[in-house]
Amino acid sequence: MKPQRPDPLVLLALGGLSLVLEASLTVAQGTQKQLLSWSQKSRETFGSRLLPPLEEERSGD
Repeated sequence: MKPQRPDPLVLLALGGLSLVLEASLTVAQGTQKQLLSWSQKSRETFGSRLLPPLEEERSGD
């Protein structure tokens, strides 16, 4: 019995899906790097906390 060859459309669809997944991973990595960069800049600008501690708010009243 001769083995069947896969349908060319199936191979084309799998290749396209592979390209889409690779592009999605590339975009996700770029987004992660940008978010980490923004997070670092935020820490440098505002410190580790964006809101002052509650004790400091009460003492100023």
